[in-house]
Amino acid sequence: MQKIINVGCGKVCYPCAENIDIDIRLEKAVYGDVHDLKYQKGTIDVVTMISPYLYYPLRSDAARVLKPGGLLVVVGSTRNRYFKSIWKASSNELEGFGFELISKSNPPYPDLQESFISDGTACHEYIP
Repeated sequence: MQKIINVGCGKVCYPCAENIDIDIRLEKAVYGDVHDLKYQKGTIDVVTMISPYLYYPLRSDAARVLKPGGLLVVVGSTRNRYFKSIWKASSNELEGFGFELISKSNPPYPDLQESFISDGTACHEYIP
């Protein structure tokens, strides 16, 4: 099974991911800082960041914790300055942070939408 973390999850928690947020009041999330993720280098398959708020995705710890060939999924509106910073980044800028652009408009993998976890619960999981 793929190791997925949902960073800066807020109230949007996915059952197939470890949901991480800096807000200790969130019941379904584990406390964590996007700039200092408590994972070994290269151990995460997918990092999701949905509508990043108060952090810039490219300045996060995602590149360090992702496995080689891992997937960073950032979703948001260009009205969100934190999302816009990654949306406007050039391919060269992304490569400078250790990322390669796959898609800016469509999900890179349709399988990201329908999958399951070990108990059969439906979830959104990346399966290559």
